[in-house]
Amino acid sequence: MFFTASRKNDPRPMVAVRLPTNVKETMLEQRQPNEPPPIRTAWKVAAFAGMSAAGIVTLQIGSTIVDILELPVVARLFRLTLNPCCVFGATWICLRVLERKPLAAVGIGFDRPWKTDLSLGWVGGMVMFSVCALALLVFCKASLSSSTSSVPSLGQSAWICLCVAAAEEGLFRGYAFQILARWNRGAALVIAGMGFLLLHADNPGVGSPGPLINLALVHVLFAVCYLRTRSLWLPIGVHGGWNFALGSIFGFPVSGKSMGPSLLTTSVEPGAWSGGDFGPEGGWMATIVIVAGIILAMTMLKPRTPEPDLLSESSEKKLTALPMANSDSIPRDFRSP
Repeated sequence: MFFTASRKNDPRPMVAVRLPTNVKETMLEQRQPNEPPPIRTAWKVAAFAGMSAAGIVTLQIGSTIVDILELPVVARLFRLTLNPCCVFGATWICLRVLERKPLAAVGIGFDRPWKTDLSLGWVGGMVMFSVCALALLVFCKASLSSSTSSVPSLGQSAWICLCVAAAEEGLFRGYAFQILARWNRGAALVIAGMGFLLLHADNPGVGSPGPLINLALVHVLFAVCYLRTRSLWLPIGVHGGWNFALGSIFGFPVSGKSMGPSLLTTSVEPGAWSGGDFGPEGGWMATIVIVAGIILAMTMLKPRTPEPDLLSESSEKKLTALPMANSDSIPRDFRSP
């Protein structure tokens, strides 16, 4: 890469300058603006949402055909397993075409400590809801009884929880959220949170204040887990572990819907603290646990800035003009022969 340098009205000849390699790389990294214009951000989000929706609708049609063939279990596993594939397929296309970055840039790469993040998140989510369930047993007079759920059915439930968590995190804390956060993090939290609420709008019991507040809070919890670590594996683990403990261990409805067989059966009187038809996720007891989880995530998770990263400040610097220089100010080593 060469630049010519001279001074206006200077009779001395112009000099070709060869820029050092590190200067050229810095300029290439600085092509993208620090704050993408809202219109550009909006069409990127729309492109991602459209591709994800098209893939999921196609899967719904396929699972309906399988269901007509009287294979409802296969249809459900087929749909839930491939939903995250559609979401991250759309993510991969947007990253390659619009950002020229690999899939790892949204925090879903396999070259990072993903197993640790996923495992710690899963255990953390299970511990969080176990604390909530214990509080319900102590303060809301809930009762526990054993169930007949087998190990294979628990394994199937764990897989379903993982797939659902991966699809939802990819939709609401993945590419679209991160592109919005690169523009304005507050707006990203609000817009993605509204989408997360709309996804659960038809769930039983969601109309009362408790479920709406807790859905918003749990969205913040998952977003904090990502923003602190830049790893989607952690919120996927927390999300999946919470749902697994909620529905497959303690037998509560997950966001108002039954998970099927569970290890335990829990009975609790409906009320504001226990969540009513929405399940414990809509109760004030869960509110306390989720708020505590947000505080712990903000204080205990060590911030990371891995590369490549969609939110990395190093790749979002503005391109600044290089000042022109005369031949006397150019080091002799950089002058052309």
